[in-house]
Parts: sequence; structure tokens; C-alpha cells
Amino acid sequence: MKNFLLIFLMMLLFCQGTSAQQFALSTNAASWADGLTLNLDASYAVARHWSIEAGARYNPFTASSKQRAFDVGARFWPWYTYSGWWMSSHAKYQEYSRTLSRTYEGDRVGGTLAAGYSKMLGKHLNLDMGLGVWGGYETFRQYRCETCGSILDSGARYFILPDEIILSLTYVF
Repeated sequence: MKNFLLIFLMMLLFCQGTSAQQFALSTNAASWADGLTLNLDASYAVARHWSIEAGARYNPFTASSKQRAFDVGARFWPWYTYSGWWMSSHAKYQEYSRTLSRTYEGDRVGGTLAAGYSKMLGKHLNLDMGLGVWGGYETFRQYRCETCGSILDSGARYFILPDEIILSLTYVF
């Protein structure tokens, strides 16, 4: 939690020296609603149609679905950065633990594809909406129960999963 806040404060300080409409910070409301997952994305417009991005997600709160994830990538804007339709691709790493009828934990690494629309609400505020999918390779362990530590299964496999529902508030500097 302290690292997350430190990164957020450093990004805000960095933003003070950037030029207008080049840098953006966003948080996904859908992730907050899904078990209070802390999340922050930063992006920088490198050209009229391209921005580069980095993001982090962290959820230590929900016993049924803990995670720590990091991603970096690029977003293509057909019209202009930070407005209208967009498509993105990211490299992503996730460390997870989830409890359904059994407890699962593991690491995932892969790539994401997403698309959506950015609605300009004001001079500096956008609402981003979109959907994503990601695929890659994971190593996992399955336990009989959350506290016993008895391993039922472990291994590695390829996966394709929904990435996330994007409903982000974005502040554009």
C-alpha cells in the first residue's frame, strides 16, 4: 500500500512539469467496485495517434480474490490522443490468489488486447469505456483449503481470459 501511494505521489509531482494534453492519470471504477482493487494508470502522448501507458493493480483486501498486477503498453487513437475511439495492447504480469470451492494461486504473464471509447467530459476530465482480453502462460497451485496447505494440483498452462471491464476516470494534464 505504501509503495502504491509513493508511486502515485511521484507521478503527480512529475505531472507538474509536463506540457498540456500530453500526460494522463486514470483509475478504473470497475476495478474499485470489484473488491476494492487499488489501480492507477499513467499515459504519455508520444504522437498525435499514439500514447504509451503503464499501470498497476493491487488488492490485498478481499480474501476470495487477491492480486498484484503490472502492465506496460501502447494505445492507438484513430482521431487524436485522449479523445474518441482507441485500441491498445499491453504486456502484463499478475500474481494472484483466489478462493472459490478450492484455493488457487499462481503467476501469469502475457499480452492484452483492448478497445474502447474515451468521452471528453471537460477540458481535463475524460471517461474511458472499454473491454479487454488477455492470454499468456501461467504457473499455478491448487490447495484443498485456504489454511491447510495441502496441494491438490500444480503445473503450468496457457490461458485466455477476459482482461477487465474499463470504466475509468482520466485526468489529462
